[in-house]
Amino acid sequence: MIYYMSGYDITKPGPVKDWMIRQCDARLQSCHKMHVKTVYAWLNRTLELDAAGGVDMMFDSGAFTAWNKGHKTTIDDLLPVYSDLQNKYEDKFKSVVYINLDTIPGSREKAPTEREIEEALIESDKNFEILERELGKGKILPVFHQGEPMDRLKVVSQQSKFICLSARQGLSEQLRINFIQQSVGYLKDNGLENDLHGLATTGNTIIRATDWFSVDSASWAIAAAFGSILVPINGNIFPVAVSEHSPSRFDKDRHFRTFSKAHQEIIIEALEHYGLTPDLVATINDMRRAFNIIALRDWAIQLSKEKRKIRTEQGLFDYF
Repeated sequence: MIYYMSGYDITKPGPVKDWMIRQCDARLQSCHKMHVKTVYAWLNRTLELDAAGGVDMMFDSGAFTAWNKGHKTTIDDLLPVYSDLQNKYEDKFKSVVYINLDTIPGSREKAPTEREIEEALIESDKNFEILERELGKGKILPVFHQGEPMDRLKVVSQQSKFICLSARQGLSEQLRINFIQQSVGYLKDNGLENDLHGLATTGNTIIRATDWFSVDSASWAIAAAFGSILVPINGNIFPVAVSEHSPSRFDKDRHFRTFSKAHQEIIIEALEHYGLTPDLVATINDMRRAFNIIALRDWAIQLSKEKRKIRTEQGLFDYF
């Protein structure tokens, strides 16, 4: 399973950021206009570090970001960006794929009508045809969204072998898991074999909902920004607050400094495995990001090897 790191924009490179970039072997980046400049910055720095050959790249249209701001990304906006990325970078990275430009019906303030949903699906399919024609067959990943009719999945599955499942983030995890399992069941019942990418489906439970080909998440960057590292323990991943500025730094068993000595030693061992120390991740945000990239990458590799189910309702210290 490939674990794509999404989110986070670099501005100025530096030794720590360079080390972080070198650790990232799968990257998803949004091509919304507010992010395009930093997309190029990341790609160019990866090339300068001679690290691109081992990196899987996935580009997203940024349609949801635009929709969330009350705007709409059009194919005329996106195609020049995707085309330029293909011309400049596709032959330099391990793999490059592009997520289709979906038309999102309705708005944040108003649920879509049935007619709006139908029209959005038609426009999404037109966008797929244009992008595939311009960028090449097998390059574009269509998306099946939770809430769309199940027979829509058959259309999506026939557009490409590699497709995305998009669970609705506002719903409970169990409802999102149900959507994934129903989708997988539908594909199997209809004799359809597709490689599946889970859009933002990386919690301890939902990542086990099916055998993903790949997933993506911004948790590596979000956790670091909030002063935490992500520590893999007994098959699951847990956030551990380490920053000296964390509001939980004085709460018992809520921060590395307030753990028991035995529990601290387990965290220290995990850090030392990657050549880091508690002080480094406590004080340097990008060190936390780099550690999280490595930890999530190794966790995904381990999940790919094992089929056993972990009791994910347990907490961090239930394993000790």
